Amino acid sequence: MSGSVSRPMPLFTGKECLRLFRGNEAIGKITNLDSDYPWMGGKIELTVAADKYKNLWEFWTIEGNREKEPPFDIPEDIDEDWFIEDEQGNRTQIEFPAVHADGEVWWREY
Repeated sequence: MSGSVSRPMPLFTGKECLRLFRGNEAIGKITNLDSDYPWMGGKIELTVAADKYKNLWEFWTIEGNREKEPPFDIPEDIDEDWFIEDEQGNRTQIEFPAVHADGEVWWREY
C-alpha cells in the first residue's frame, strides 16, 4: 500500500485473547495467536452471530476459490466494518477474515 507505515508484527505470549467484531456485533473469541507477516491468526470460537458468514468462509477458504464468484449472493459491504479487539478494548480495523472449518482464523490489517 503506497504511503502506509510499516508496523512490526506483534509478539504473542500465547496467553492473549482477542475478539472478532463486525461493527458492534461480536463474531468470536480468538486464542492461540500466531503471526506470519502480513497475516495474524489463531483459533476462534464463533458466536451465533457468525452463522450468517459461514457459507462464505467455507467457500472462500477452499484452495483456489478466493478469486471465484460464490454460487450465492454476498453483501456488497462484506469487507467493511471488521475489527479485532484486544484485551484493553483497543480496536484494529481488518479485512474480511478467513475462518476455516477447523476453527483456524487468519486476518490482516487494513
